Amino acid sequence: MNGQQGRLNGRTALVTGAGRGIGKEVAFALAREGARWKTDDEIWRTTIETNLSGTFYCMREALGPMVEHRWGRVINVASVAGKVGGPYISAYTASKHGVLGLTKSAALEVARHGVTVNALCPGYVDTPMTDATVQTIMEKTGKSEPEARQHLESLSPQQRLVTCEEVAFMAVSLTFEEARGINGQAISIDGGGVTS
Repeated sequence: MNGQQGRLNGRTALVTGAGRGIGKEVAFALAREGARWKTDDEIWRTTIETNLSGTFYCMREALGPMVEHRWGRVINVASVAGKVGGPYISAYTASKHGVLGLTKSAALEVARHGVTVNALCPGYVDTPMTDATVQTIMEKTGKSEPEARQHLESLSPQQRLVTCEEVAFMAVSLTFEEARGINGQAISIDGGGVTS
């Protein structure tokens, strides 16, 4: 329910009880003024199922044999959004927070069996997914493509996007025997933007 032009363009409204009566009328009035429901049920469900449930199901299948063989490395891909959040990505942020919680709990459960469970938390990586984020920023803020991309780059103290190769390097490093003491960690790969 997006209005064409209104005093609330670019604003988000949350109305409880909007299915009928006063709540429904308030929701329509807000929409006529340009307010909008950014995350619908389908976006929420799909994001949680893909990012969080998908991670859970893969881990559930993999951990049994790893424990049985007394060696294994689980490396989940989360995001710095799972540590700090971000605008316009509520469902994504929630799913990645969940991945971090799942990682930490599983790491404790299998630690004595020679298995480690860690999560990589990249910042914005130079991928098609980031290209889609640039488009979203353009739509939500009116910024040009170079301005939107520069905004994402500015979130890193290194003033750049992370590369896929950097994320892959950390993933491979965690598989080495020398990395067996790293367990239950959420490792940021973002040029120092999130330091903890």
